[in-house]
Amino acid sequence: MCCGDTAGGTCDDTPDNWVAAPITGSDASHVTASYDGCGTGRSLGLRYEWRTSPCEFKNCTLYDWISDLPAPPYITLDIPL
Repeated sequence: MCCGDTAGGTCDDTPDNWVAAPITGSDASHVTASYDGCGTGRSLGLRYEWRTSPCEFKNCTLYDWISDLPAPPYITLDIPL
C-alpha cells in the first residue's frame, strides 16, 4: 500500500512510500486489506506484484479461483476517499 498525507502525494518506487497491507479477509471475489501501516496518513495506492518478490510454489498470497494460478501483478492509484 502506498501512503501519503494528501491526495497530491505520489506513489513512485521509493521504498519509503510503500508499506505492507496484511489481508484481513477474503471471499471468492473480494480481498480486504488493512491500511493501518499508513499511520496518520491515508492510502493512495495498492499494488500486488508477485513477480518482484516471487513466492514459494503453492505459497503465494492470492490465487485465481478458477485456474489455481497466482494472481497477476497489478497496481491501482485510484483509491476513493
